[in-house]
Amino acid sequence: MSDDDIKVHRREYHRVTAIYKYSFPKQDVLKEFGTLEQFEKEMKEETSKYLDFEISFDQYDREDDWWQDSKGGYEIEYKLIKND
Repeated sequence: MSDDDIKVHRREYHRVTAIYKYSFPKQDVLKEFGTLEQFEKEMKEETSKYLDFEISFDQYDREDDWWQDSKGGYEIEYKLIKND
């Protein structure tokens, strides 16, 4: 690449939803939260108790849903880089 080359940046905007799939042993959930209803309540409210519980299980499956695959494209932006 020389100083006379025209430089262009292409920026692609992608969106992805990361889905983390956990499998918690029922006895651990009941020991920590007492009932499934309390577990669900704290999970939905993202309490620190729930988040600490989730983090203590480092085993999960991750699935990525790339939105542009579903909608058939993504936004692109071009920028001419000027040499001053």
